[in-house]
Amino acid sequence: MVNKKIKMMPVIRALEKDKSVDFPIEKMLSVKSICTSISTVTGMVFTTSINREEKIITVTRLK
Repeated sequence: MVNKKIKMMPVIRALEKDKSVDFPIEKMLSVKSICTSISTVTGMVFTTSINREEKIITVTRLK
């Protein structure tokens, strides 16, 4: 079995307004850090939500 790494920063940076992307909940700290970094540099605004049952974190671009 091959574990394919998901490149989170390019995926989050490429999000269009009002679009969302899901990541495994284990990546929560990295996802939040990436969102903060991108938001600081570009002015994009993101929100995150956690679904504990499905074990995912969802990133949504607001602006």
